[in-house]
Amino acid sequence: RRSEILNPLTKLCSTGTKFHWGPKQQKAFELIKKLVSQEVLLAYPDFNELFEIHTDASAYQLGSVISQKGRPIAFYLRKLTSAQQNYTTTERELLAIVETLKEFKNILLGQRIRVYTDHENLTYKQFNSSRVMRWRLLIEEFGPELVYLQGKKNIVADALSRLDIETNSDSPQTFEQLMLSNAECFASDATLPSIVYSVSF
Repeated sequence: RRSEILNPLTKLCSTGTKFHWGPKQQKAFELIKKLVSQEVLLAYPDFNELFEIHTDASAYQLGSVISQKGRPIAFYLRKLTSAQQNYTTTERELLAIVETLKEFKNILLGQRIRVYTDHENLTYKQFNSSRVMRWRLLIEEFGPELVYLQGKKNIVADALSRLDIETNSDSPQTFEQLMLSNAECFASDATLPSIVYSVSF
């Protein structure tokens, strides 16, 4: 949820906005410093293995993770533009897949790919707009297998697109435990959950 955390700061950069640094801006500044200083253990891609991509989109940002055998290879997060925030749910969810494939084209093109999404409509061959049709054609260049995964099971991408994360190096967790903890905190509507972000394999 970095885009949402940064919102008080990005607003200060808008044209015509009066610069005011208050408690909200200071809180966002301190929290984002913690987030960007975190270390995530990533694995090297194995081009003989299947690439798995979990994607999700909230009203404000896109999130995805590329993994192999449960080990993360790359994370992708991006704030939606004001125009993209008006997209339909289908378009936002599809955009998360498109942006991830484009961003990591150098390692994904020509490989075996399975994409998990919590939006079941994306697994059907439906083109309800010219934008969706263009994106589906782009996705076909990579030839991924699209798999529906219930939202409550799409833990990884859900955590990336929605949750706060705080560091606590005293209690390391496995990648799976980390994502399960994130899902539990998200379900409980905690404002600023204390999540361990020390990943060990």
